[in-house]
Amino acid sequence: MMLLKKIAYHTLDLLFPYICAGCGVPVSYASQGICANCMESIAEPDDPCPVCSGPMNGSSCPICSSRMTYMDRTIALGEYAGALKKIISSVKFGNNTRVAGCLAELAAVKAMQFASGVDYITAVPMNKKKKWRRGFNQSELLARKIAARAGIRYRDLLREKPGSGSQKILSVRERYINIIGRYEPVCGGLHGKSVIIVDDVFTTGSTINECSRVLREAGCSRVFALVLARVPSGIR
Repeated sequence: MMLLKKIAYHTLDLLFPYICAGCGVPVSYASQGICANCMESIAEPDDPCPVCSGPMNGSSCPICSSRMTYMDRTIALGEYAGALKKIISSVKFGNNTRVAGCLAELAAVKAMQFASGVDYITAVPMNKKKKWRRGFNQSELLARKIAARAGIRYRDLLREKPGSGSQKILSVRERYINIIGRYEPVCGGLHGKSVIIVDDVFTTGSTINECSRVLREAGCSRVFALVLARVPSGIR
């Protein structure tokens, strides 16, 4: 079986050559689209806030220290820069879903390390119109793969209400105001449950915090956040 698999991968490499999503060098089909150097470059930030993962300013966090936060803890795989930024962009905007497997393997290790006894993994939801336009919800894609690798059940717990506007052009304060009431629970039975919620990029934390608030109100006792990358300045 191993020999047949090697032959199959070699054939695919010849017929459909892959390039690394992070740096563009040729890679084998077996690599899932990311070279070893780019994989090694993905490292957890040096100065993460223990609550939101944002960059610390001395002993305080400029993102969450002056706001009510609802996550118990947030983990980011790395900074939204360099190879990781290119890899995430290739998933979101280039429909390169194959590389999501590599990212999910890294994220699953973190999920099992920082959140024991978790009942569900879920994702930041995307309303039907946005999902139809993109073709998929990248956060859901990643969350499902992470759940499969971590051995934790994936479950849709939230939905984004129709007509929700974009956050991209808003200031930090406007993002926190605009996001209020955007999400709602889609199921019951969450009292006392522990949940990991997955998103791709942490910018100001407004989205992941609002999702966490709604999960808390639905009865969750612990909410952890797992994001692929954080924007270094906290503002995109």
